[in-house]
Amino acid sequence: MKTSSSIITFISSQPQFRLLATHICYGKFLALLPPRFRSSIAYIYIKDSTLYFAITHPGMKMELNYNLDLFKSILAMIDREDCLCSFPKVDKLMTFIPKYTEQLKLDDQKETETTVPYYSEKSTAYFDTDSLDKELREAYENIKKAILCNQS
Repeated sequence: MKTSSSIITFISSQPQFRLLATHICYGKFLALLPPRFRSSIAYIYIKDSTLYFAITHPGMKMELNYNLDLFKSILAMIDREDCLCSFPKVDKLMTFIPKYTEQLKLDDQKETETTVPYYSEKSTAYFDTDSLDKELREAYENIKKAILCNQS
């Protein structure tokens, strides 16, 4: 009986699904990166023996440029350890900030301002609780205590 991993390996080896195999390798590469780099990379791709990193924040571009040796060593490690992931020969690593991804990320990360309403308590905490059953009477008494606390 075939296992799921053998079926996926067979499908990814087919010519029409070759891009699927490269995307799986990109995912493995990103999984090996430290979390701070992983969260700042929107996507990666290889074109003309250059590995391009699309960065989500302009502040991380310089940080990633300083650590290009780390990325090269991770690429070499993937080529050495995983026989299914063979990246094409990568000569250069480039980082860039895509125009539209930056705007989308900033829209998603907008924080909604939470405001605490400052107002005086309008209730006097006077209402009749004699005709109710015991559980409701206790709940109303707790509400009365909270109203009186808010008044002071």
